[in-house]
Amino acid sequence: MFDVSCPKCSKMLLVVPFPTGEQVEEAAAAGNVDAINTLPLLRRREALWERFERTKLKAPEQLPDLQEEKIDLVWDTENADGEDANVVIKAGDRVLWREPLFWECWPRFNQVKVILRQKYGRRCRSLTPTDRSQIWLFGDSLSASSKVSFTFDDVIT
Repeated sequence: MFDVSCPKCSKMLLVVPFPTGEQVEEAAAAGNVDAINTLPLLRRREALWERFERTKLKAPEQLPDLQEEKIDLVWDTENADGEDANVVIKAGDRVLWREPLFWECWPRFNQVKVILRQKYGRRCRSLTPTDRSQIWLFGDSLSASSKVSFTFDDVIT
């Protein structure tokens, strides 16, 4: 779905629903050329989602132990223009976690913060996105930056 809101009052101005995967499959089976041409994109998207479901951070036990008293983490990206684009969570130069990257992934950012707090407790002070990761984090949403906090003050576990 694509939507457009007023940047001043946030009133929804336009909503454009895209066809579901099932609708694309049906249209392709019926011979629709646009749907047939969309099938490879649909297959790549499905494969990405399957990889994400297999490899995403689900529990604090998946993270390594850290000895630091104060932990400041970084949300970064790698291979952002490639098929194997990832979000990378780092403590200094140490990679703690890696999982597939999605556009406008700010809801995932908030989910990961909860798991990080569960693992590292109050020692975890911040999760700050790099400049290059912010485009993926916030995407086209004008309000997304107001929906995340880089500190852990808002995380309840």
